[in-house]
Amino acid sequence: MDDVQLFYYFVESQREPSSDPLLVWLTGGPGCSSFYPFFIGNVVDRSPEFAENHLYLGGGSYTGILIPVTVQKMYDDYCSQLASIHTCVGPLSFHYIFSERELPTLHLNSDTWTKRLNILYIDAPVGSGFSYSKSLEGYYSDDQKTVANLYNFLQRLTKLGTSHTLISKIRGYVLASPKSDSYLDANSKVPAAHRLTLISDELYKVITVCLLVT
Repeated sequence: MDDVQLFYYFVESQREPSSDPLLVWLTGGPGCSSFYPFFIGNVVDRSPEFAENHLYLGGGSYTGILIPVTVQKMYDDYCSQLASIHTCVGPLSFHYIFSERELPTLHLNSDTWTKRLNILYIDAPVGSGFSYSKSLEGYYSDDQKTVANLYNFLQRLTKLGTSHTLISKIRGYVLASPKSDSYLDANSKVPAAHRLTLISDELYKVITVCLLVT
């Protein structure tokens, strides 16, 4: 729809912008702004009190605590360590604990993905972040409408004629904590836990047999 106005923020690669790949970033929710991964370097409470009460705090240069990287406390008890990885992609980050002022200080992220990638952050679906619709009907969205709006947006972007319009062939996609298919999502948990050695071979066999019987 022409009424839908999608907000985007483009960050050039620090290496070779004209030849480096383009990463299109969409934050989940749905409804979360793409500025979340742009700015939030690692959304973990690193205070000593938190470290004392939560044994699965992610270790790092701020805490000096070394623990297994397979678990980390984010906002939710069920958040994966990958959550801290994919929220470090942007070139800037806020430092909370070491801020002497009321507002957190802004720092350059030394591990930003923009060292080798151009990144296009898009607030989608409409209503997320700074994206809006000129009409009330534009806010009524579903998966098909969201895809259509994104497709139209990317098509218009390629017509700008800039050196960064590299959207020609999609090489692949990465999903973090997705919900793609209820049946597959539910039935892949046990095999995934087994492959990650979270459950033993014996327990995996027992669960598999029970599932086949039921």
